Amino acid sequence: MKLLFWNINKKDNADLVVTRMREDEAGIAVFAEFWN
Repeated sequence: MKLLFWNINKKDNADLVVTRMREDEAGIAVFAEFWN
């Protein structure tokens, strides 16, 4: 989460969206593994 806020200050919105999407995909994968 800290990295996300850092990215807001350092990158443009398009890069931020891509980064956030990748983080969400990784989080969902970990969540699915945890419950399976």
